[in-house]
Amino acid sequence: MAEQEGDLLTGTPGDTSGTTGTLNPDGSTVKEGGTVVTGQSGGIIPEWHASLPADLKGNASLAKYENPNAVAKAFVELEGKLGRSIEIPGEKSTDAERSRFGTLMRGGIETPDGYVYDGIEVPDGMTLSDTAKQEISKMAFDNDFSQKQITAAIKWDMQRQLDMVKEVRRVMQTTRRDAELQLRKDWGQDFDARAALAQSVITKRGTPELKKLLTESGLGNHPDMVKMMADIGAATSEGHSPMDTTPGAAKIPGNFPVAEKMAAEYKAEHGGS
Repeated sequence: MAEQEGDLLTGTPGDTSGTTGTLNPDGSTVKEGGTVVTGQSGGIIPEWHASLPADLKGNASLAKYENPNAVAKAFVELEGKLGRSIEIPGEKSTDAERSRFGTLMRGGIETPDGYVYDGIEVPDGMTLSDTAKQEISKMAFDNDFSQKQITAAIKWDMQRQLDMVKEVRRVMQTTRRDAELQLRKDWGQDFDARAALAQSVITKRGTPELKKLLTESGLGNHPDMVKMMADIGAATSEGHSPMDTTPGAAKIPGNFPVAEKMAAEYKAEHGGS
């Protein structure tokens, strides 16, 4: 079939006057007075491409720039962006490169002292001591945390601790209520008197460490523990030690295994029959 000139609809030949014989790599020609190009690609290539090496003429990345000045401007802008980019250090990275990476990750913080805590509101009942701040700052610096990250982490941890305290208090209140219900059932009308005896033992004889243990462990609300302390209180109120096993001494009422175990351990440690 013979090659036909002109377009498919009108048969009008295209205007090819004024073109040079300069070819782009894809076979298209460059028009001296403009940028219209015809050929294999059918694209539009700026006139200044004619001065480029053969392997760059018609390059798609360069075709969007109207002149060499536009290319130079784009290069400078790209270099600036690359200067602000973060390159993750590899096995062959130098200490200086790792240090630069860490500083960028920390948002410009170059020493542990660069972290600030002025904007952190400490909830009532909690503290953020200078020692804690120093430890947090060192940890944050060693792990390349930014100021925003460490602030968010501290606020999250404080809220977590508050939630834990609330939950512990809720559990303690529930445990105390259940223990009181059980003891009222077991002691009946003697509840108030026996509970007062149990409390008197801890008030008079309990060390600060013991009181703390009873509170934090929940043992202070354990029915058997309260009963044992009530029995000790009853025995001591009669003028006898709960560990006294001499004939005629008042015995601990209730026959609780815990109390008997205490007496046995006391005798084993201090002697006696």
